[in-house]
Parts: sequence; structure tokens; C-alpha cells
Amino acid sequence: MRPRQTLLDADLSCRFPSRRIDAGCAWVLDCPFLNTYSQTMGRPRQFDEMEAVRVAAAVFRRYGYVSTSVDQLVEATGVHRGSLYGVFGSKYGLFLRVLDAVDVQDASEAERLDVALIGLLELAPTDARVRERMTDLLRTHDITETQLGSRLLTRSGLPAQKEST
Repeated sequence: MRPRQTLLDADLSCRFPSRRIDAGCAWVLDCPFLNTYSQTMGRPRQFDEMEAVRVAAAVFRRYGYVSTSVDQLVEATGVHRGSLYGVFGSKYGLFLRVLDAVDVQDASEAERLDVALIGLLELAPTDARVRERMTDLLRTHDITETQLGSRLLTRSGLPAQKEST
């Protein structure tokens, strides 16, 4: 016995590229249609992307990259997990956006140094992409080893020692 085609099935077959599932009467829409549909028919973004990046930068500065959980980022930014992944792709993608933001925005020197330290200590040793971005950030903003060392001591709660002459 052949499955009965409904009006909805007939309507879909005329408008959208699809293929029939042998086991039943359902239609499966092909991926190109779904990708186009999801890009054009999703709900409008309900958050300010730059504000989410700014807040995420503060979370990364406080906890570091490895110790920051996606739950902490979701709670701090107020952005739903699905939206966070939809826009940034991953925690890593969000951190890359934070690197971009401290590179081009009017971030304070302390904020820029904190993000630089996190990138250098936690990601750059094993990630060529972050290492390249860190090299550009250090060069663009003339960040020196002395500045990084001093900021590292300040972050750890130790007083920066003055150089002896």
C-alpha cells in the first residue's frame, strides 16, 4: 500500500527542494533551504553584540580563559546559550572577539594587558591563531615585557618591584 500524499506534502514538493523518506509519508527539506531559512527567518537578535563582548571580556579577565565556563558567560551577558553559540560559535570564538575588541576599542591599558596575559599564558603556547593575534596586539599597542610582567604581578596581588640601577 502506498502512503497517501497530503495537501501539505504536495505544497512542499512544488516550492522547496526535498526528498522523500521511503519509510513513510514525510518530506525532508534539503540543507541549502534550511540554511537559507534559518538565516532569514530567525528571530531578530535581542542583545547588543558589542556589549556582550565587553561583559565577556570582564569575565575572562576575572577568571581566565580555562576557568571561565559557558554558564558564567551566559549568566553575566544575559544572552541565552543558543544565541551565544549562534553568534560566536563557541567560548573560543567569543574569546577571539574579545581579542579583537581590546585591539580596536578604547580599552584601558589594564584591560588590554589582562586580556593579553590570558591569551599569552593560556592559549598562545598551543594555538597558532591566538599566538598570531597576540603578536599583532603586542606590536600594535607597543606592549613590552616590562608592562606585561608588572601587570602580572599586580594581578597576582604582589607589588611590582622597581628596577635597580
